[in-house]
Amino acid sequence: MPAARLPAFVSAVTVALAAASCLVTDPPGDLPTVPLRAPRILAASVVPPLLAPIASLDPSSSLVIPIEADPDERLEVRWFVDFDATLNPLPAEVIVVEPQAGAESEVRTVTIAIGGIDGTRCHSIMVLVAYGFAGASPYTPRPPELYDQAVWFYRPGGSNAACPTYDAGPFPEASVDSGEGGS
Repeated sequence: MPAARLPAFVSAVTVALAAASCLVTDPPGDLPTVPLRAPRILAASVVPPLLAPIASLDPSSSLVIPIEADPDERLEVRWFVDFDATLNPLPAEVIVVEPQAGAESEVRTVTIAIGGIDGTRCHSIMVLVAYGFAGASPYTPRPPELYDQAVWFYRPGGSNAACPTYDAGPFPEASVDSGEGGS
């Protein structure tokens, strides 16, 4: 190789080595997954409103509940009337909302017919929304931190007068111990 071409050759080899050293031979790693977020009842948009008691029931009465959730996940909506874990643990109904793959909106609307509830006495209606529920427990969401709930109160005629109150009786007199000991 003539001496005049040697610097050009060295420069070309240097550039080729530098370019080869910049090539990444390992494939890129997996993208991080977005953690699943809890479904959320859009409280400001539910019908009837949450803070006002339901004053009347007729056969067509219903709750309309918009729920913001991951569109690729299956939702379970369970509702309870006068929920009591011991006396009345079973939901009135379980509604399954299938995934909406490719949906543009993350909001799904569920309508619950409540017209069959006894309209002569007071009730509380609790709605739980989760991606699933734990085996034998009808009210424990799975995973436990990924759920939302809403509660409505039915009061005949909109008045609490028809609602029973709980009175455990008078409290016994209690002495206050000053903690100074006695003499």
